[in-house]
Amino acid sequence: MTDIFLADAADAVPVLILDKEGLQGWLDNAGSATRNWVAANGFEAEAGSALVLPDADGRPTRVLAGSDGPGDMWALGGLPHRLRSGAFRIENDLDAAEATRAATAWGLGCYAFDAYSDSKSRSHASLVWPANADRNAALATVEAQAMVRDLINTPANDMGPARLEAAVRELGTYCDRLQRLERRFDVAVLDAWLSIGGPSAGTDRGALEAMVEPLRTRLTESAPELAVQAIDPSLDEETGGWALN
Repeated sequence: MTDIFLADAADAVPVLILDKEGLQGWLDNAGSATRNWVAANGFEAEAGSALVLPDADGRPTRVLAGSDGPGDMWALGGLPHRLRSGAFRIENDLDAAEATRAATAWGLGCYAFDAYSDSKSRSHASLVWPANADRNAALATVEAQAMVRDLINTPANDMGPARLEAAVRELGTYCDRLQRLERRFDVAVLDAWLSIGGPSAGTDRGALEAMVEPLRTRLTESAPELAVQAIDPSLDEETGGWALN
């Protein structure tokens, strides 16, 4: 998944998600050249449609992506293969749920069954992680869908017991590693909490977060595929559990 999502990219082309009403409002403030380009290409912000806006040299400066309305992020699913290459970022201000759906849709749209392909991948564009996106949730969905679709798309004559066993073992190995990392992280965070007084620390979230941040950084470095963004510094008194977000 490292080629699907990017932490950042200075040259990322903005993607503006618009429904039909939003497009009209945006065009009212656009220059005549842009309005003419949109009209000439017949772009009306239909869900799933897209239009690349070029500069004077033909390089993309923005992508307009059509949607059914506010909150419809699934329409982005067709963009990765349509744009084919390059880095892009979503220009809209999205809340956490919208940002997670947008990232998930983009990741799902990157899927290609390439088990029998020499190139091993179709060209697709990359997305800078949207702010506020739940990276763990998006990645989990994208990876699970890719695994299931690979199993479904593999011809029956190539999906015997040995192949199924290998798939199950691969999934089990990943889940075991994830669980071990989470247990190790729980212990480290609990130690940090106790070191600043445990229950006597009261609601001093700032002190706790200051202790937890280095641990979050170390876990992210040791397992970047988990894309740990934040920790909920509220301890479950019964289990001592912490939330990995």
